[in-house]
Amino acid sequence: MKRKKSLIIASVITVLSGCTSVNEGMDDKVNVETMDPSNTTALEINEADSDYIYDQLSEDEKDLFDQMREQCEQFYYGNEEPDTRKSVSGLEFLCCGDFDKGNLSNYEVEAVAQYFCLSCPKYFFLDQTQRMFMENGEYAFILKKGYDSREVINTYRDQIESKTGEWLESIQDLDDDLLIEKAAYEYIMENAEYDFDTFNTMFQYTNGVPVEEVNPYNENCQNIVGFFMDGKVVCGGYARTMQYLCNVAGLDSLYIESGRREHAWNMVKLYDDWYCIDVTWMDTGGDATPESKIVNKSYETFRSNDDTSTNDPMSGMFRYHALGGLIQKMGPKCVKDTVEKP
Repeated sequence: MKRKKSLIIASVITVLSGCTSVNEGMDDKVNVETMDPSNTTALEINEADSDYIYDQLSEDEKDLFDQMREQCEQFYYGNEEPDTRKSVSGLEFLCCGDFDKGNLSNYEVEAVAQYFCLSCPKYFFLDQTQRMFMENGEYAFILKKGYDSREVINTYRDQIESKTGEWLESIQDLDDDLLIEKAAYEYIMENAEYDFDTFNTMFQYTNGVPVEEVNPYNENCQNIVGFFMDGKVVCGGYARTMQYLCNVAGLDSLYIESGRREHAWNMVKLYDDWYCIDVTWMDTGGDATPESKIVNKSYETFRSNDDTSTNDPMSGMFRYHALGGLIQKMGPKCVKDTVEKP
């Protein structure tokens, strides 16, 4: 089990105050002894990202990844407004970061940005599609639409931190991989619903319906904000939330996209082995138990269970669990259908 206990969150019991003392000094652990026990709960937690892909990068790629992590962390907890970058074509982008690419090519920079976004669900403000601004020797992350002010980002951050602290407090006595994973997906089951309105919007848009005629689109549905703020997500939001919860609780988890990017799910490391799990299908037509056909299975069994008999909202269009190129290249291998404790 991954136990990188590097941060301490002080979760304010009076949640509505919006105060999160984790914002003060990320370089050092919060001094638990000075906290007022009447209104705070100190929780030692793990980093909110996976090191699985990072560990396979070259030294130059790791250097850039480290820059990205450091600058995103500073932006996440900082007070600076998003930075406006202008492209040679006259377009303006809201960005964060200012990276030194070192010896890497632009193609390699874009690849590291993709690795970073797949590994770090905490940084909800990053645009998962465009990702990088790379012009005139400038390299920065492009921010997702709607995250255009510090006030918005702080509001989302504080809500996420507060609810994360509450959840971690509720599971702090669990010290078993399988029980922690179960607690993560049950928490999602209890607090999220599939955003059918947004799915219908995406379906209409991809089928040529004029933009002004489509349903409203939830910009947060593909990330952890959709879960923690709205309780409404589509597959990307389910998978990123599952990855985030597992990682902060000490389990290594990856966000997995299908080859055509029409679906997302997770791989979770339990004890010493990796397993596939699809929280979206569990919530929209699956059986949220460890015995479900889409929970803790080898990839081959998991893929063979991907059929049109499911009640998933997107069934009948594609086989959704075909691995994309990155995971095919970098692993991990999911080869067991039964979780085996050491």
